[in-house]
Amino acid sequence: MKYLIYSLFCLMLFATPLFSQDENNGNTENVGTVEEENTNEIGLFLGATSFTGAGSWTSFTTALEYEHLFIANPTIFIGAYGEYVTGDHSEFLLGVPIGVELSGLKLYFAPSLDFEKETPEVPEGENLKESTTKFFVRFGTGYKFQFSNVSLTPNIALDIISSKTFIVYGLTLGIGF
Repeated sequence: MKYLIYSLFCLMLFATPLFSQDENNGNTENVGTVEEENTNEIGLFLGATSFTGAGSWTSFTTALEYEHLFIANPTIFIGAYGEYVTGDHSEFLLGVPIGVELSGLKLYFAPSLDFEKETPEVPEGENLKESTTKFFVRFGTGYKFQFSNVSLTPNIALDIISSKTFIVYGLTLGIGF
């Protein structure tokens, strides 16, 4: 499974320059007449993360996101996110989303890392790890409402971490530049 995810990641990384080619193909007649589109976007995510297994819980989640858009039809994007989950325990997640956007609908997957801080209840004097790092994959979707340089995207994602399922949902406020 790791080799499949790694292969898909490499394929998307090497294929993105093909979709980012200039559509004018050297023709400069229409330069200045086409409205310039934003190719970068930074966003603030506010939402929640819910664990769906035994002992289910829901925690407040906030994140900073970045996307670079390769203007094509459909739009291909690659980005990065840093997410913080608060609650009974705290987690920090980092990931690289890769996906497509067509008429506002976004579909993506993100190879990611989960840095979880544990607070074990152990007798004093025992030396145990207080944090763990896990690799996981996020699959997500959303719909982007664009208002000039500002976008509003309600989204939902599924995280699969060590055979456990988490649902992340919320709203992203983005600014294009």
